[in-house]
Formats: sequence, C-alpha cells, structure tokens
Amino acid sequence: MRTLLFALSIAVLPHTTAWAGPSTETFDRLGQFVVGQQAPTIAGWRLDGSLFRSKTEIDGVHGLVVTFFQTTCAPCIIGLPKILDAVKATQGRYGVLMINVGERPELVTPFLDRYQLRGPVVVDATQALRDGLGLSDALPRTVVIGPDGVVRAALGEEGVDFLPLLERAMAPTR
Repeated sequence: MRTLLFALSIAVLPHTTAWAGPSTETFDRLGQFVVGQQAPTIAGWRLDGSLFRSKTEIDGVHGLVVTFFQTTCAPCIIGLPKILDAVKATQGRYGVLMINVGERPELVTPFLDRYQLRGPVVVDATQALRDGLGLSDALPRTVVIGPDGVVRAALGEEGVDFLPLLERAMAPTR
C-alpha cells in the first residue's frame, strides 16, 4: 500500500502547482469588529501605566492596527515584527496597539525585549478586554481600523498572503 501511495504521489506532484503555504484567515466580523462599520472603543492600561483609548488615537488622520497576542503563541512571534514593519512603512498614517491576552506584565516585558518589539502594549491579564470585545481565545487576531474609525480588515493567523492583505487595508483611500 505504501508503495502504491508513493507511486501516486510521484505521478501527481509534477502536475500540481507549488503550495506556498497556508492563506491568512480573513473575517467579515471578529467579535464586535465588523468590517465596514465603526470600530468599538478599545480601552486598557498600557505597560507604562498610561491609559489607552482608541477613540483618542484614531483622529481622522491616523489609523490603528490592533493585534492580540500571547508570548507563547508561535504565529504571534512570527507575525508581530511583520505588523510593526508594515505600520512603520505607512510613515505615520497608522499606529499600532499590541494587546497581550491572559498574561501578567512581568512575562510580557521580557518577551518584547527579547524580540525587540517596540510600540504601545495593553496587557489584558484577566481577558476582560478580549471578552468585552466578543473575541474568541484563538490567536493571533489583527484588526485594521482606518483614520475614520471604520474597520478595514479583520485577520486571523498570518499566512503567506498576510503582508499584502495588511498593506492593502492600510492603503490610502480616495
């Protein structure tokens, strides 16, 4: 039986297109984040002790990329630098908010330092913010909110097409 399966795979593989990897999960809705509608207010305490409120960060000029992560989430570790680089490439048109879900601040700070991740971080140790936004416990989750406060994209685990999807969502609208 193994020989037959091997022979079939040899016969079929040259005739298939190359598989580049999994695609990014895209959603019309992630909890209270609904693509094409106003984003809910996000509020929480940053690692530096200051209060973050999305309605003051999104001011008609600057959009916001919000990403939910954990320090033990391998796709998060891979995706966070991509997100930060993409936001940086917008030259100030977008900011970023990293929301750590379910972990204590003393775990988050060394993680950020280890991977050299810089940007505002809200720690949702009790998961009250995540639950209040109606999100599941699946991670990572990334939401792009335009300068007008409208959700432009809701993305799940980063696939091979993640960066183009993120860049398209942050592209200026005419």
